[in-house]
Amino acid sequence: MNVQTEKLENHIARLTVEIETDQLDKAKKKAAKKIARQVNIPGFRKGKAPYRILANYIGEGAILEEAIEDLGNNIYSKALDESEILPYTSGELEDFKLDPQPTFIFTVPMQPTVEMNDYAAVRVDYEMPEVDDDDVKDALHRLQEEHALVEESASPAKMGDRITADIHGFYADTDDDDADAEDSDEAEEHDHDEDSDDPETHDHHDFSDAIIHGHDDEVYLDTEREPVPGFAENLVGATPDSDVEFTITYPDDEDKWGDHAGRDVRFVVEVKSVENVTLPELNDDFAARVTEEERDEDEDAPTLLELRVRLRENITKQVEDGYKSEYVESVMDELVQVATFAYPKAMIDNQVDSMIENMAQRFGFSVEDYLRLTQKTIEDLHEDPDYRESAENYIKRSLVMRGILEAENIEVSDEQIAAEIDTVLSQFGEQAEMYRSLFDTPEMRDNVTNNLLEQRIIDRIVAIGRGEEAPAPAAEASTDTGEGAPEFADDSADTEPDPETPESEVAETDES
Repeated sequence: MNVQTEKLENHIARLTVEIETDQLDKAKKKAAKKIARQVNIPGFRKGKAPYRILANYIGEGAILEEAIEDLGNNIYSKALDESEILPYTSGELEDFKLDPQPTFIFTVPMQPTVEMNDYAAVRVDYEMPEVDDDDVKDALHRLQEEHALVEESASPAKMGDRITADIHGFYADTDDDDADAEDSDEAEEHDHDEDSDDPETHDHHDFSDAIIHGHDDEVYLDTEREPVPGFAENLVGATPDSDVEFTITYPDDEDKWGDHAGRDVRFVVEVKSVENVTLPELNDDFAARVTEEERDEDEDAPTLLELRVRLRENITKQVEDGYKSEYVESVMDELVQVATFAYPKAMIDNQVDSMIENMAQRFGFSVEDYLRLTQKTIEDLHEDPDYRESAENYIKRSLVMRGILEAENIEVSDEQIAAEIDTVLSQFGEQAEMYRSLFDTPEMRDNVTNNLLEQRIIDRIVAIGRGEEAPAPAAEASTDTGEGAPEFADDSADTEPDPETPESEVAETDES
C-alpha cells in the first residue's frame, strides 16, 4: 500500500492510497458472497450463485461498490496510521480510481493547531479598582432598604420615598417643537384626569423613538442614587397613576454618560405607585438581624463594626473577581492576536451547531421549535456572520488556553485533586463522607481535574499579562490538540449572540 499525503486549504489533508489489484479482487469476491446471500437468483440457492452469474445479474458495478465500501474503511484506518494525520472528525472518500492502479482518495479534516509565538511578551496594564468607605456605605444602605418598612401612599412623593414607574427618555434636541408642545398639552390634560380608569388614556405617548426604556422600575428619590443628577428632584410631588415630564441636560462627561453626555433628554415618567420607606437604624441589633439567616445556631451575631468589615471583605472579593474576569478577557484578546491558528471548517460548523442547541435549551425549546420561532433554517444560521464569528472567536480562545497548558507545562497532581474534592465535600458538613462515592468515578475526577487545570491556566494568563515571572516555557510553544487534550469551558470566550454556548469538541477524534 502506497500512501501520499497532501495538505490542502482549510486545514484539510488529502490521502491518496494505491493498493494492489489482487487486494481489490479479494475484496470483490468477499463482496460478491455477501450480496449473493441477499438476492434471489433463479436456479440458485441464496449465496450459491457463481461470481460470473451474480455479476451478470446485478452488474459488476454493484459488486465493486460494495467492495470499495468494505475495503475503504480498512484502507482509511491504515492510511491514517501511516500518514500520522490526526483527524478532527471522520474523513470522506473523495474518489476511487481503477486505473492504472486501484486508488482510494480520502479528504480528512485535521485536528486544530495553534502556534503561540511570542505569547510571553504580551502585557496588559493591571489596575485593580479600590474599595472605599462609600462602597461599604452603599452596601449598608441597600441592606437597610431590604429590611425597611414600606407602605403604599396616595400622597405626593417626597425625597426618601420610592416610586414604581415606566420610564422613557428622548433626545430633546431631535424632537419637533410643535410635537413637544402637543405632547405636553396632552400630558397636562391627562394629569388632571385622575378619575379615569380607562387604560387607553396612557397610550397617547409614542415611545418608538425612545433612547431609554424602563418598565416597572423602582426608583428611590435620593440624590445620591438617582440615574442622572436632577432626576429625583423632578419627581418630588408626583402622585400614583400620573405622568410626569421633564428635561435634563446630562453632564458633559462621555466616560460616564456615553452618548447622552452634554445632551438634553426629555423624560416621560408614568408613575404607578408611591411608597413611603422607613429605614431601620444602623446599630448592633440591625447587624444581628440582617445576618440571622446566614449564621449557624451557635455563632455569635456580629456587631455593626464587624458587619462593616465583613461587607468590605465581600465587596473586595466581588470587585477582585470581576476585575480579574475582565482582565483575563483583555489578555486573551492580545494572546489571540499573537497566536497563529489552523482549524478545519467542520470545527466552525460543529461550534455553530452547539450554539444553536444551547440557545434553544436556554429558552426551553427544541432546536426545531427554536428555528420555527426565529423563522430561520440551520443553513441560515450557519451562514450568519455573527454566529460564525462568535464560533471562531470561541475556538481561538479555547485553543489559546490549550496552547498555554502545553507551553507552560501546567498540570495538577493527584494530591491537588484529592484536596479539591475534600474542599467540595466540606460543604456538606457531617454528610460529607456519604457523598464521597460520587467523586470516585473517572468522569467526576476528570471534571475536577479539568476545573483545576482551567483555573491554573487563567492564573497563568493573568501572570503573563502582568509580566510576572513564570516557569520556562516548553521548548516548542506550538501544540496540536490531538487525542488526550483536556476539555475546558472557556468562561472568557465571547460567544455572542450566545454567551453561554457549551464548549466545542475541539479534542474530538472520530476515526472511521
